[in-house]
Amino acid sequence: MALPVISKQKMNDYLKEPGELAEINEPVRKTYYKGNDLLMKSRPNTHY
Repeated sequence: MALPVISKQKMNDYLKEPGELAEINEPVRKTYYKGNDLLMKSRPNTHY
């Protein structure tokens, strides 16, 4: 028997609670390339 698979959204919901309890509230940084350019974006970490 295979284990049940949950959606990414449901996993994110499950991970939010321990993050809030641990008071993890640093900005979220995303780094990626667009062609040869290195792009970095940062946004506040929001808990809903």
